[in-house]
Amino acid sequence: MRVECEGNTLRLYANGHLLSEVTDSTFSNGYVGLGVTSLAGSYSEAAFDNFVITAP
Repeated sequence: MRVECEGNTLRLYANGHLLSEVTDSTFSNGYVGLGVTSLAGSYSEAAFDNFVITAP
């Protein structure tokens, strides 16, 4: 999975394929985070071993 945020353009990729590209000028800056949720209170777990943030 790869997410690109350049200016007000956001792009979402999976396995090297562009899935979606949108323009949204709501936020001019912010923070990066990852979250996991589950349905009906069931247990969820996520592990990332190569999370990288780089400047464009």
